[in-house]
Amino acid sequence: MHMYIFLLYSYLNKVFVLEIDCKVKNLHTTWDLEG
Repeated sequence: MHMYIFLLYSYLNKVFVLEIDCKVKNLHTTWDLEG
């Protein structure tokens, strides 16, 4: 059971990091386009 919680946590953590990364990249692209 403990292992399952750990796997779930690390999975959510990866998804969260990827989501943040995409948002950051989008922000950079917007800034590049604006000048």
